[in-house]
Amino acid sequence: MNTVAGTWPPIPMAAYGPGDGTLDHGNEEHITIAEYLHGVTVLTAALSEMTTD
Repeated sequence: MNTVAGTWPPIPMAAYGPGDGTLDHGNEEHITIAEYLHGVTVLTAALSEMTTD
């Protein structure tokens, strides 16, 4: 998303993910396995709702 947001300005984008966003890409960035699995579940549900048949 960070690389295409500037290229696709008319496309709405939102960032989603587990953990503390203030620690992104730093030495102290970490999440638990439970947070990771919960993130997968939430993202899967959101994407399935956005899918059209």
